[in-house]
Amino acid sequence: MANLATHEPRPQNAAVRVVLGAALGAGKQFAWGTIPSTLADDGDVVEAIVLDAGSSIPGATTTRTPVGALSVRLDERNQHEPDRDERQILVLATSARPLGLQLRRELERFCTLTYEARGKNVHITGWENAAYASDTLTRARFDFARASG
Repeated sequence: MANLATHEPRPQNAAVRVVLGAALGAGKQFAWGTIPSTLADDGDVVEAIVLDAGSSIPGATTTRTPVGALSVRLDERNQHEPDRDERQILVLATSARPLGLQLRRELERFCTLTYEARGKNVHITGWENAAYASDTLTRARFDFARASG
């Protein structure tokens, strides 16, 4: 597991445009979002949790910095043979910041509630640092460009 508090984001990914979903949490501190023009390993757009979301309007866009990545495994509920899906959810903030233990637990709970509302069982498998999140984003942008021809 990477050290979440010691790596600055890479300059090429310092400004990430994200399309916001609904904001949740005390003071609406988190919002779920997607990063346009990206292709994740599972074939979907890259998903993100946006910190410091404030009063976000679903569909609005904002710019944030990658500060970490949450690794999860999703299982479809009510299936005889579960459809397992491994995902990296990027964590984006207004500026580089460490993700302390309490904040990581709150983000894990937010992620779990978001996916459970979609009928999925969630298994948190770990955390990665800002460099990993930036590298994941770079790869997802490249994969999108290649797939788009």
